[in-house]
Amino acid sequence: MRLCGQMTTSHILLPKNFTDLPAGKIEFSPPELLLRNGRPSSVDKFVLIQAPQYHSDNTYIIEQVTRFPEIFKAVVYVDPGSPKIQEEMTNFSRLGINAFRIITSTNLKPQFYKDYGYDLMFSEAEKNNHIISVLAYPDGFIQLKNISEVYPNLPVVIENIGKNI
Repeated sequence: MRLCGQMTTSHILLPKNFTDLPAGKIEFSPPELLLRNGRPSSVDKFVLIQAPQYHSDNTYIIEQVTRFPEIFKAVVYVDPGSPKIQEEMTNFSRLGINAFRIITSTNLKPQFYKDYGYDLMFSEAEKNNHIISVLAYPDGFIQLKNISEVYPNLPVVIENIGKNI
């Protein structure tokens, strides 16, 4: 497994940057608003990561990557138990999307990937050099070691190794 850490960079907008931004909460939909809010801080490229509550409904992310391929890259969620997972991953690849999200938790067994269909997902990703993006909790981190032993050439990005508060 090729392990990559994802570095999150915070860009602080100085008061002079806020002059033409709306007061209050900044929303990022439509994407033009995200782009407009990012430009004062020289942020011109974004990675959109599918939120867990939307499961495999990647519609919004696909629309944005299709509209702005030079600006947005994506990490989508596919159901690892889907009998068509290989076909789904291939279809995403055709759209320029080659990163897939999993979320590990403490209630999974060390060999969880054998029980929940992840084995097919991981072998497909390893074969096609797709990236597996992992939201891992500290006590679920051992699961990544088990995956790396079985899929040594699988590119993995760790999104976060913290706990939600």
